[in-house]
Amino acid sequence: MSDQAIRPDAWLAALFERGVFRVDAATTSNARIGSLLETHRRQQGRAFYYAKVDAADVPTVAALIAAGMTVVEVNVTFGISSGGRAHDDDQRAAIAVTAANASEADCLLNIAATSFRYSRFHLDPLVPDALANRIKREWVASYLANRRGECLWTVRSEGRIAGFLAVTGGEDDGVRHKTIDLVAIAPELQGRGIGRAVMRFFFRHYAGACDRLRVGTQVANVPSMRLYEGVGMRIERAQYVLHLHVPESAA
Repeated sequence: MSDQAIRPDAWLAALFERGVFRVDAATTSNARIGSLLETHRRQQGRAFYYAKVDAADVPTVAALIAAGMTVVEVNVTFGISSGGRAHDDDQRAAIAVTAANASEADCLLNIAATSFRYSRFHLDPLVPDALANRIKREWVASYLANRRGECLWTVRSEGRIAGFLAVTGGEDDGVRHKTIDLVAIAPELQGRGIGRAVMRFFFRHYAGACDRLRVGTQVANVPSMRLYEGVGMRIERAQYVLHLHVPESAA
């Protein structure tokens, strides 16, 4: 079995309370991935597997489906030059954005646990909503503990905490980028233009700090796709996301 093709994900494993593994079919042939996955799952008993494959790589998607995996969503990455400006005339929401601190933790964690509907875990019918929400909560907790990303920003509107913006950075093929790792607005405050105001802050604050500004979302999340296109970002990449539960339940 190739250690490169199936790799453990310790962070997700702690939340799922079982082995969690990322399947990287690009490191082996499509003809072998099925047998590798079958051998590995027999050794694990209870486990969860996931894979992300470029949307144009249909043969690999087909091979993973034949091996028992299921497509749960299509992830799209939007990008724009870091010197770009938000194409947005919607100025309804006036926000204040500051670096998050420990005193705000409870409110931020609650927003993380209640604001998502379209993540790959929320879309997977075999993942309970309680677990999907906990994953988002612990994701933000990792930022608060300085274990993930570059910065967690607290978003305030009309004097109250309205949401957060989690940003990470990196370099791919020589292109330096700042990426929105996670962003959320409290459910009761959505639809008021706060999300657009957050994007204006992201564009302005990171202008010139890298080559590209990026954010990812799901094709099922039509409101977010409209938001990112509306502020001038364009799709750079699309990937199928596939899951496999052994046995067939995450509960």
